[in-house]
Amino acid sequence: MDRTENKTLATKLVVDLVNERKYELANTLVSPDFRSHNPRVGPGPAGMEAFARSFERRFSSLRGDILHLLAEGDRVMVWIHWQGTPTEPAGSAKVDFETVELFRFTEQKLVEHWDMQAAQ
Repeated sequence: MDRTENKTLATKLVVDLVNERKYELANTLVSPDFRSHNPRVGPGPAGMEAFARSFERRFSSLRGDILHLLAEGDRVMVWIHWQGTPTEPAGSAKVDFETVELFRFTEQKLVEHWDMQAAQ
């Protein structure tokens, strides 16, 4: 795979899987061997799908806008600006934060993931 294909896959993970809530894409985009270094993300496509679905339960709206997208070899770094409104407690202030995600791809599938919240 080349860097352009990897960047396209990383974008689909953020835009289609999370923003558009197309959870079925986890089976297409994520390897059965997938693992995340974030303890809240389980293994395989089911782990990524469950993590993405958890945002829907916690936020009436959540959107990630990609600010930076860099690729080198089999890895893509994505800097994302997230905004949303929590569902509980009612009237909670909107969330507004950034994360840096590092994805590693093999054979057109996500196989490894790291993330961290960016300093504000």
